[in-house]
Amino acid sequence: MGYEWIIPLVVGVAVLNLGAALLARRTARRALLQKRLKLGAIRGQAASAAPVARKFGRLAAKVGGKVSPALGDKMAQAGFLHPASGRIYMGIRVLSMAVGAALGMLVAALVAPSPAARMFIMVGGAGLFFLAPGIYLSRRRSQRIAELRHVLPDVIDLLEISTAAGMGLSMAWNALTEQIRAVSPTMANEMALVNLETHLGSSQIDALRHMVRRTGVDELSSLVALLVQTEQFGTGIAEALRTFAVSMREIRSFNAQERAEKVAVKMLFPMVGFLYPATVMIMVGPGFMTLMHALSAGA
Repeated sequence: MGYEWIIPLVVGVAVLNLGAALLARRTARRALLQKRLKLGAIRGQAASAAPVARKFGRLAAKVGGKVSPALGDKMAQAGFLHPASGRIYMGIRVLSMAVGAALGMLVAALVAPSPAARMFIMVGGAGLFFLAPGIYLSRRRSQRIAELRHVLPDVIDLLEISTAAGMGLSMAWNALTEQIRAVSPTMANEMALVNLETHLGSSQIDALRHMVRRTGVDELSSLVALLVQTEQFGTGIAEALRTFAVSMREIRSFNAQERAEKVAVKMLFPMVGFLYPATVMIMVGPGFMTLMHALSAGA
Protein backbone atom coordinates (compact mmCIF):
# COMPACT_ATOMS: atom_id res chain seq x y z
CA MET A 1 0.00 0.00 0.00
CA GLY A 2 2.96 2.32 0.60
CA TYR A 3 4.14 2.11 -3.03
CA GLU A 4 0.94 3.14 -4.78
CA TRP A 5 2.44 6.57 -5.67
CA ILE A 6 5.10 4.97 -7.89
CA ILE A 7 2.72 4.25 -10.80
CA PRO A 8 1.45 7.84 -11.16
CA LEU A 9 5.02 9.11 -10.83
CA VAL A 10 6.28 6.83 -13.60
CA VAL A 11 3.35 7.77 -15.85
CA GLY A 12 3.94 11.46 -15.19
CA VAL A 13 7.66 11.20 -15.98
CA ALA A 14 6.88 9.28 -19.17
CA VAL A 15 4.38 11.94 -20.28
CA LEU A 16 6.89 14.71 -19.55
CA ASN A 17 9.62 12.94 -21.52
CA LEU A 18 7.27 12.38 -24.45
CA GLY A 19 6.24 16.03 -24.43
CA ALA A 20 9.86 17.17 -24.23
CA ALA A 21 10.78 14.91 -27.16
CA LEU A 22 7.94 16.25 -29.28
CA LEU A 23 8.84 19.83 -28.39
CA ALA A 24 12.52 19.23 -29.21
CA ARG A 25 11.61 17.68 -32.55
CA ARG A 26 9.33 20.57 -33.40
CA THR A 27 12.03 23.07 -32.40
CA ALA A 28 14.62 21.26 -34.52
CA ARG A 29 12.31 21.23 -37.54
CA ARG A 30 11.60 24.94 -37.06
CA ALA A 31 15.33 25.70 -36.79
CA LEU A 32 15.99 23.68 -39.96
CA LEU A 33 13.21 25.54 -41.76
CA GLN A 34 14.58 28.90 -40.64
CA LYS A 35 18.06 27.87 -41.78
CA ARG A 36 16.73 26.92 -45.20
CA LEU A 37 14.81 30.18 -45.47
CA LYS A 38 17.92 32.14 -44.50
CA LEU A 39 20.01 30.21 -47.03
CA GLY A 40 17.39 30.92 -49.69
CA ALA A 41 17.45 34.61 -48.82
CA ILE A 42 21.24 34.68 -49.04
CA ARG A 43 21.14 32.95 -52.42
CA GLY A 44 18.48 35.38 -53.58
CA GLN A 45 20.62 38.32 -52.53
CA ALA A 46 23.63 36.80 -54.28
CA ALA A 47 21.56 36.20 -57.41
CA SER A 48 20.25 39.76 -57.33
CA ALA A 49 23.78 41.10 -56.81
CA ALA A 50 25.24 38.96 -59.62
CA PRO A 51 23.95 41.18 -62.48
CA VAL A 52 25.41 44.24 -60.76
CA ALA A 53 28.76 42.47 -60.41
CA ARG A 54 28.67 41.41 -64.06
CA LYS A 55 27.90 44.96 -65.17
CA PHE A 56 30.75 46.30 -63.06
CA GLY A 57 33.06 43.61 -64.44
CA ARG A 58 32.17 44.55 -68.02
CA LEU A 59 32.74 48.22 -67.25
CA ALA A 60 36.10 47.49 -65.61
CA ALA A 61 37.13 45.26 -68.52
CA LYS A 62 36.18 47.98 -71.01
CA VAL A 63 38.16 50.62 -69.11
CA GLY A 64 41.11 48.34 -68.47
CA GLY A 65 41.23 47.13 -72.06
CA LYS A 66 42.46 50.57 -73.12
CA VAL A 67 45.37 50.68 -70.65
CA SER A 68 45.99 47.04 -69.70
CA PRO A 69 49.40 45.43 -70.16
CA ALA A 70 49.80 41.66 -70.39
CA LEU A 71 49.11 40.37 -66.87
CA GLY A 72 48.08 36.80 -67.67
CA ASP A 73 50.68 34.92 -65.60
CA LYS A 74 50.51 37.32 -62.68
CA MET A 75 46.74 37.12 -62.50
CA ALA A 76 46.79 33.32 -62.85
CA GLN A 77 49.33 33.05 -60.04
CA ALA A 78 46.91 35.00 -57.86
CA GLY A 79 44.10 32.59 -58.73
CA PHE A 80 42.28 34.61 -61.41
CA LEU A 81 42.11 32.38 -64.48
CA HIS A 82 39.54 34.25 -66.55
CA PRO A 83 41.01 35.54 -69.85
CA ALA A 84 39.73 39.05 -69.12
CA SER A 85 41.04 39.15 -65.53
CA GLY A 86 43.99 41.38 -66.48
CA ARG A 87 41.77 43.95 -68.14
CA ILE A 88 39.29 43.85 -65.24
CA TYR A 89 42.15 44.34 -62.77
CA MET A 90 43.51 47.39 -64.58
CA GLY A 91 39.99 48.77 -64.98
CA ILE A 92 39.43 48.40 -61.23
CA ARG A 93 42.67 50.28 -60.57
CA VAL A 94 41.67 53.13 -62.87
CA LEU A 95 38.16 53.35 -61.42
CA SER A 96 39.57 53.18 -57.90
CA MET A 97 41.92 56.04 -58.72
CA ALA A 98 38.98 58.11 -59.93
CA VAL A 99 37.02 57.31 -56.75
CA GLY A 100 40.06 58.18 -54.61
CA ALA A 101 40.51 61.48 -56.41
CA ALA A 102 36.83 62.34 -55.90
CA LEU A 103 36.94 61.45 -52.19
CA GLY A 104 40.21 63.35 -51.79
CA MET A 105 38.65 66.40 -53.44
CA LEU A 106 35.67 66.18 -51.10
CA VAL A 107 37.85 65.84 -48.00
CA ALA A 108 40.13 68.64 -49.20
CA ALA A 109 37.17 70.96 -49.68
CA LEU A 110 36.15 70.36 -46.07
CA VAL A 111 39.48 70.50 -44.22
CA ALA A 112 42.15 72.08 -46.45
CA PRO A 113 42.22 75.89 -46.72
CA SER A 114 44.98 76.33 -49.30
CA PRO A 115 44.93 75.13 -52.95
CA ALA A 116 48.27 73.34 -52.52
CA ALA A 117 46.95 71.30 -49.59
CA ARG A 118 43.80 70.45 -51.53
CA MET A 119 45.86 69.27 -54.50
CA PHE A 120 48.08 67.20 -52.21
CA ILE A 121 45.09 65.49 -50.55
CA MET A 122 43.42 64.79 -53.91
CA VAL A 123 46.58 63.34 -55.44
CA GLY A 124 47.29 61.32 -52.30
CA GLY A 125 43.78 59.84 -52.27
CA ALA A 126 44.00 58.93 -55.96
CA GLY A 127 47.40 57.30 -55.48
CA LEU A 128 46.29 55.37 -52.40
CA PHE A 129 43.19 53.99 -54.11
CA PHE A 130 45.24 53.17 -57.22
CA LEU A 131 47.80 51.17 -55.21
CA ALA A 132 45.26 49.29 -53.07
CA PRO A 133 44.27 46.69 -55.74
CA GLY A 134 47.94 46.02 -56.49
CA ILE A 135 48.67 45.42 -52.81
CA TYR A 136 45.73 43.03 -52.59
CA LEU A 137 46.84 41.16 -55.72
CA SER A 138 50.44 40.82 -54.49
CA ARG A 139 49.30 39.60 -51.08
CA ARG A 140 46.90 37.06 -52.58
CA ARG A 141 49.58 35.83 -54.97
CA SER A 142 52.18 35.42 -52.21
CA GLN A 143 49.70 33.61 -49.94
CA ARG A 144 48.72 31.26 -52.74
CA ILE A 145 52.33 30.44 -53.62
CA ALA A 146 53.15 29.88 -49.94
CA GLU A 147 50.21 27.48 -49.58
CA LEU A 148 51.27 25.50 -52.65
CA ARG A 149 54.88 25.30 -51.49
CA HIS A 150 53.78 24.13 -48.06
CA VAL A 151 51.61 21.28 -49.30
CA LEU A 152 53.77 20.21 -52.27
CA PRO A 153 56.11 17.86 -50.28
CA ASP A 154 53.08 15.96 -48.98
CA VAL A 155 51.74 15.65 -52.51
CA ILE A 156 55.10 14.31 -53.69
CA ASP A 157 55.16 11.80 -50.84
CA LEU A 158 51.68 10.52 -51.71
CA LEU A 159 52.62 10.31 -55.38
CA GLU A 160 55.72 8.33 -54.45
CA ILE A 161 53.69 5.91 -52.32
CA SER A 162 51.12 5.45 -55.08
CA THR A 163 53.69 4.88 -57.83
CA ALA A 164 55.68 2.53 -55.60
CA ALA A 165 52.47 0.51 -55.12
CA GLY A 166 52.23 0.00 -58.89
CA MET A 167 50.06 2.88 -60.06
CA GLY A 168 51.02 5.01 -63.03
CA LEU A 169 51.71 8.69 -62.62
CA SER A 170 48.48 9.78 -64.30
CA MET A 171 46.36 7.37 -62.27
CA ALA A 172 48.09 8.38 -59.03
CA TRP A 173 47.60 12.05 -59.87
CA ASN A 174 43.88 11.50 -60.53
CA ALA A 175 43.42 9.55 -57.29
CA LEU A 176 45.24 12.18 -55.27
CA THR A 177 43.32 15.18 -56.59
CA GLU A 178 40.24 14.82 -54.39
CA GLN A 179 42.13 13.44 -51.39
CA ILE A 180 44.24 16.57 -51.10
CA ARG A 181 41.23 18.92 -51.34
CA ALA A 182 40.56 18.78 -47.58
CA VAL A 183 44.15 19.93 -46.94
CA SER A 184 44.59 22.48 -49.72
CA PRO A 185 41.72 23.40 -52.07
CA THR A 186 44.14 25.51 -54.13
CA MET A 187 46.41 22.55 -54.84
CA ALA A 188 43.41 20.33 -55.56
CA ASN A 189 42.06 22.83 -58.09
CA GLU A 190 45.42 23.07 -59.85
CA MET A 191 45.71 19.28 -59.97
CA ALA A 192 42.17 19.07 -61.34
CA LEU A 193 43.14 21.48 -64.13
CA VAL A 194 46.09 19.21 -64.96
CA ASN A 195 43.69 16.25 -65.13
CA LEU A 196 41.38 18.22 -67.41
CA GLU A 197 44.20 19.12 -69.78
CA THR A 198 45.40 15.53 -69.97
CA HIS A 199 41.86 14.33 -70.67
CA LEU A 200 41.61 16.88 -73.47
CA GLY A 201 44.71 15.46 -75.15
CA SER A 202 47.73 17.22 -73.63
CA SER A 203 50.61 15.20 -72.30
CA GLN A 204 51.26 14.99 -68.57
CA ILE A 205 54.49 16.98 -68.92
CA ASP A 206 52.86 19.81 -70.89
CA ALA A 207 49.98 19.99 -68.40
CA LEU A 208 52.47 20.22 -65.53
CA ARG A 209 54.36 22.97 -67.35
CA HIS A 210 51.13 24.91 -67.66
CA MET A 211 50.62 24.38 -63.93
CA VAL A 212 54.06 25.88 -63.30
CA ARG A 213 53.07 29.00 -65.26
CA ARG A 214 49.76 29.29 -63.41
CA THR A 215 51.26 28.91 -59.94
CA GLY A 216 54.73 30.47 -60.14
CA VAL A 217 56.16 27.79 -57.84
CA ASP A 218 59.77 27.03 -58.75
CA GLU A 219 59.66 23.61 -57.09
CA LEU A 220 57.06 22.49 -59.61
CA SER A 221 59.45 23.44 -62.40
CA SER A 222 62.06 21.17 -60.80
CA LEU A 223 59.45 18.41 -60.57
CA VAL A 224 58.67 18.73 -64.29
CA ALA A 225 62.39 18.54 -65.11
CA LEU A 226 62.66 15.43 -62.94
CA LEU A 227 59.72 13.74 -64.68
CA VAL A 228 61.19 14.58 -68.10
CA GLN A 229 64.50 12.98 -67.11
CA THR A 230 62.84 9.85 -65.76
CA GLU A 231 60.82 9.53 -68.97
CA GLN A 232 63.87 10.01 -71.18
CA PHE A 233 66.25 7.69 -69.31
CA GLY A 234 63.69 5.15 -68.16
CA THR A 235 64.59 5.34 -64.46
CA GLY A 236 62.21 4.45 -61.64
CA ILE A 237 59.80 7.27 -60.94
CA ALA A 238 59.07 6.20 -57.35
CA GLU A 239 62.72 6.47 -56.27
CA ALA A 240 63.09 9.80 -58.08
CA LEU A 241 60.00 11.19 -56.33
CA ARG A 242 61.26 9.97 -52.96
CA THR A 243 64.60 11.73 -53.44
CA PHE A 244 62.86 14.88 -54.65
CA ALA A 245 60.54 14.93 -51.62
CA VAL A 246 63.48 14.58 -49.24
CA SER A 247 65.32 17.46 -50.94
CA MET A 248 62.20 19.63 -50.77
CA ARG A 249 61.80 19.01 -47.06
CA GLU A 250 65.45 19.87 -46.50
CA ILE A 251 65.03 23.12 -48.43
CA ARG A 252 61.92 23.97 -46.39
CA SER A 253 63.84 23.27 -43.18
CA PHE A 254 66.70 25.50 -44.31
CA ASN A 255 64.26 28.29 -45.16
CA ALA A 256 62.66 27.99 -41.72
CA GLN A 257 66.08 28.20 -40.06
CA GLU A 258 66.93 31.25 -42.16
CA ARG A 259 63.71 33.00 -41.13
CA ALA A 260 64.36 32.13 -37.49
CA GLU A 261 67.86 33.64 -37.66
CA LYS A 262 66.49 36.84 -39.18
CA VAL A 263 64.15 37.33 -36.22
CA ALA A 264 66.98 38.65 -34.00
CA VAL A 265 67.86 41.34 -36.54
CA LYS A 266 64.21 42.29 -37.04
CA MET A 267 63.67 42.58 -33.29
CA LEU A 268 66.55 45.02 -33.02
CA PHE A 269 64.57 47.93 -34.49
CA PRO A 270 61.55 47.79 -32.11
CA MET A 271 63.93 47.28 -29.19
CA VAL A 272 65.95 50.37 -30.10
CA GLY A 273 62.86 52.39 -30.93
CA PHE A 274 60.65 51.46 -27.95
CA LEU A 275 62.37 49.45 -25.23
CA TYR A 276 65.71 51.29 -25.09
CA PRO A 277 64.25 54.82 -24.59
CA ALA A 278 61.93 53.51 -21.86
CA THR A 279 64.84 51.76 -20.12
CA VAL A 280 66.96 54.90 -20.27
CA MET A 281 64.13 56.98 -18.82
CA ILE A 282 63.62 54.51 -15.96
CA MET A 283 67.33 54.37 -15.15
CA VAL A 284 68.26 58.03 -15.61
CA GLY A 285 64.93 59.69 -14.82
CA PRO A 286 65.01 59.55 -10.98
CA GLY A 287 68.59 60.84 -10.82
CA PHE A 288 67.84 63.60 -13.30
CA MET A 289 64.79 64.68 -11.31
CA THR A 290 66.81 64.69 -8.07
CA LEU A 291 69.51 66.79 -9.73
CA MET A 292 66.99 69.28 -11.06
CA HIS A 293 65.33 69.51 -7.64
CA ALA A 294 68.69 70.14 -5.99
CA LEU A 295 69.64 72.82 -8.50
CA SER A 296 66.30 74.55 -8.12
CA ALA A 297 66.58 74.43 -4.31
CA GLY A 298 70.13 75.85 -4.43
CA ALA A 299 69.06 78.68 -6.66
